[in-house]
Amino acid sequence: MALFKIQQPVLAKLRAADALYRLGVIYDIWKSYKEALACFEECIEIRSQHLGNTHEDVEALLDVVGDIYQKIGDLDSSLAYMKKVLIVKESRDGNPTIDNNTALLHLANSAQKNSDLTRALALYEDALDKQTQEFGRNHILVGRTLHSIGNVLRESGESEAALKYFKDALQIFRGQVGLENLEFANTAFAMGLLYYDLQLFEESMLMYLQALKIRQVRLGYRRIKVAATYNSESK
Repeated sequence: MALFKIQQPVLAKLRAADALYRLGVIYDIWKSYKEALACFEECIEIRSQHLGNTHEDVEALLDVVGDIYQKIGDLDSSLAYMKKVLIVKESRDGNPTIDNNTALLHLANSAQKNSDLTRALALYEDALDKQTQEFGRNHILVGRTLHSIGNVLRESGESEAALKYFKDALQIFRGQVGLENLEFANTAFAMGLLYYDLQLFEESMLMYLQALKIRQVRLGYRRIKVAATYNSESK
């Protein structure tokens, strides 16, 4: 009974945090972002105090707040919260190493998933500049970001520009990880899709076949990505 009495005030506060969360969700739906932020941030404070700063509920709320700041165009605050999310994730793994580049990529990916392609492109390009300065133009991280930019440009209907980024990514993967790596295969497959969009069917088939060969070796014949490559070839 004594233990229950000790826990009761904490449970009451956590219930209050739950109510604040539900209210924040409603404000978010109504696009009353200032009120939503106030609710979510107070909820974070309560849950951090009683559950700990690295609890999964705290991490989820930090991500929600980062998304709201992104919606209202406050990228600096959004970036700060994305960093907090990544710190929580990595601190649980015993490796809290977060930099601006990691947070930028996380934010860019979130913008792309939300179909905010203009913002995603700007964030990816910002990350690319930082990567190039830090690691040089031929680093594998640069290749990955070039691939991401190519995807955004393809989604935006800028096929010619996307093709250049995919070719640059492919060249980096060829030099850094070789011709039998899945990252090379994924970019080759993306180029196959792009060539198909451009009605360059022979080039498209060559890319599909190259991707298929690598995926068959690395993933086996029954994996979904291999089947997807087969399906693309049959268009």
